[in-house]
Amino acid sequence: MRIVCHLEDSSQSLENTGEHSDSGSSRTESLVGSRIDYQFLGISRARNQNISTEIVGDLIQRRSPESTKKGRPYSVATLDGTIMLVHDDIITWSIAVDHQIFSLHKMDVTGDGCDNIIACSWDGQTYILDQDKNVVKFQLEESVQSFDCGYYNLHGGVNSTCFVYATFHNKIYLYYDIPLTKMTCKRFEPDLSILKDLVNAEDLDQKSKNELVEYLLYGVKNV
Repeated sequence: MRIVCHLEDSSQSLENTGEHSDSGSSRTESLVGSRIDYQFLGISRARNQNISTEIVGDLIQRRSPESTKKGRPYSVATLDGTIMLVHDDIITWSIAVDHQIFSLHKMDVTGDGCDNIIACSWDGQTYILDQDKNVVKFQLEESVQSFDCGYYNLHGGVNSTCFVYATFHNKIYLYYDIPLTKMTCKRFEPDLSILKDLVNAEDLDQKSKNELVEYLLYGVKNV
């Protein structure tokens, strides 16, 4: 559902007629000139009218020439486990999960200047998604009745990313300073030119390189 308001038309009509009205009456007149558009998204799982829906809009994107010409995207989550990103009434992507989503938020978790999508289910499953459909999951081992996230101040006047859970067991869990800087994993490949004083790159086969990576990451040395 989308409400389209014509604030400029109502204000111009008042100026042309020379009439003046208080803020309450002007708001009423602007609502009279508005209309409601119903947007039907092409997802078969979302056709049940009894399924509740959460919507969060005005997502901040990466700056590009195309993004400045178009409107900002919004995210939709349904209770039956559908999470989607919609841009200009077109579904960019959607995923289906096996959990009932009841809470949906936006927040820049990674600190790259773009909004991430945070969805939480009744059983504590939390999804952190970026606008490229990359997903990180977190499981709270309790049933959740309320969830919120944002930037809160805990120490030294510096705001940090926080997730807040209220459970059905009368407990509140606060996770702060979420250490998530990237949504994708990169393959770790050691720079052998830096390690040339320690190893001879020409004598290393693929198995030896894998053992070297394991040693550098975990300190495990295969004899």
